[in-house]
Amino acid sequence: MCNILKYNIDMEIYSKFKEVAKRLHSMQEEVLTGTNIDCNEYKLMNILDIEDKLNQKCLSDFCSVDKSSMSRLIDKMVTQNLVERTTDENDRRTTYISLSKFGKKNLTKIRDRISKIMEKYFNPISDQDKKIFIELLNKILNCTDKRKGENKEC
Repeated sequence: MCNILKYNIDMEIYSKFKEVAKRLHSMQEEVLTGTNIDCNEYKLMNILDIEDKLNQKCLSDFCSVDKSSMSRLIDKMVTQNLVERTTDENDRRTTYISLSKFGKKNLTKIRDRISKIMEKYFNPISDQDKKIFIELLNKILNCTDKRKGENKEC
């Protein structure tokens, strides 16, 4: 395959991928409208749902946010009763952040709304095509990890 053709195909993939990401982000913002939860809070809630509880440094690393910005975000979410702070019983200097019951309830509602919208988008696509798409996305993720020096397969 000549280089110009490969370049055009790669650029088309990039362009389509970017457009899909833009539309998904817009859809997510629309779903979050009226919930008093923004995209950063939603991201943090998802991380805490998966990890159960994390300290502020880990959350900062996960979200690629500096510690002071993360501290402000957590303070806001504590005020909204979306997350809770707990002190480590063995080390009083360590504080963990976890989803509150109210936060879990809100996260479930948001996920249900997103799931209904995504079902509408992905319903025409066969399960087999969805599996292939997931495999391709995983390959892309692995390749982008390689750029960070985390993956040797790509």
